[in-house]
Amino acid sequence: MDKGETEGTDISYQEVRDKYTTAAAVTNEAIQTVIESCVAGAKVHDLCVLGDQAVTAGLEKTAYTKEKKKGSAFPCCISLNHCIGHHSPLSTDKTTLAVGDVVKIDLGTHITGYASLAAHTIVVPPAEGFQEPVTGRIADVICATYFASEVVLRMIQPGKTNREVSETIAKVAKEFKCSAVIGVESSEIEQYSLEGKKVIQNHFKPEDLVKVRAFEENEVYVIDLVMSTGTGKGSEGDVRPHMFQKNHLQTQRPRTGGGKYLMSQVNRMHPTFPFTLKYMKDLKKARLGVLDCVKNNLITPLPVLWEKKGEFVSQFKFTVFCTNAATVRLNQFTPPYVSSDYSLTEELQSIMDLPLERESSVQDMEGVQEQQEQTGDTMEE
Repeated sequence: MDKGETEGTDISYQEVRDKYTTAAAVTNEAIQTVIESCVAGAKVHDLCVLGDQAVTAGLEKTAYTKEKKKGSAFPCCISLNHCIGHHSPLSTDKTTLAVGDVVKIDLGTHITGYASLAAHTIVVPPAEGFQEPVTGRIADVICATYFASEVVLRMIQPGKTNREVSETIAKVAKEFKCSAVIGVESSEIEQYSLEGKKVIQNHFKPEDLVKVRAFEENEVYVIDLVMSTGTGKGSEGDVRPHMFQKNHLQTQRPRTGGGKYLMSQVNRMHPTFPFTLKYMKDLKKARLGVLDCVKNNLITPLPVLWEKKGEFVSQFKFTVFCTNAATVRLNQFTPPYVSSDYSLTEELQSIMDLPLERESSVQDMEGVQEQQEQTGDTMEE
């Protein structure tokens, strides 16, 4: 067993929980740092770099300073207005924030592969301390996303299914006259993997034949809710993707000098999680190698996706523990000040009113404690 690895990999182990929660604390602080810097005139590229730097700095203040296997689990992305996501531009991009922009901040952190991802949506205010609520369609889509995230949070419990959650997301979107974005999925995550066997469709489509699976205790999920005032159908625009993911199942080799350079950097620095080109030591050479590596299926692009211009997209993402005793949310930020003309139905409000803590039988708790005594772990208070 490598140094820094634990005997078990699920959250019944205290050390595993500690790594998830520590990664979440770093993610939360990094996103909050970016939120405070989202003012009119701020450059999107600079905000992305700020978020990534905050992750690196935050990790150095944790108990895992000497751990080498830690870092970004998802590069900071800043996606504005009708941009759905994956916007992590190079320094040549001059896009800046303007008053009224809908800003989606998305990033993640990991410690030995235990990751916490989160995203938050804000609206750029006209001045610091501005107190008037945002209204109209921006408010509608933010409320739809926020309430969907709160409802879903309460449905992540043993016995509920991914199908039930997807159907409920559709109900929330309908009430606010919005659309859940197609292709977005929430997923169970595991060590060094952001794509588990259990997925939750953001936009429910029965024809996709996603296997119905029930949630179980000691699972970890990244819940990703993305809503649009438009149709919810994204498309690739003129912005080239700068974020990629290594294809771990591919055994081919790059054929060009640029491809070989890029894969050497990926294998050394980004062997598991998504990465952005902007931090490559030789950016020009890395960009020349992209076509070779994509063509040979060595890396997969994470394209920048867009709704129709004039529409607005909102996102809330967070990591949760699903246990027999409670659903534990690891990432949370102050919602933007908005006011919509729409509201939840009584059915949806009844889900919102459910507590996150659940009653566990004495027998169940004794069983967990006995297991932990055998492995030398203790219950987290």
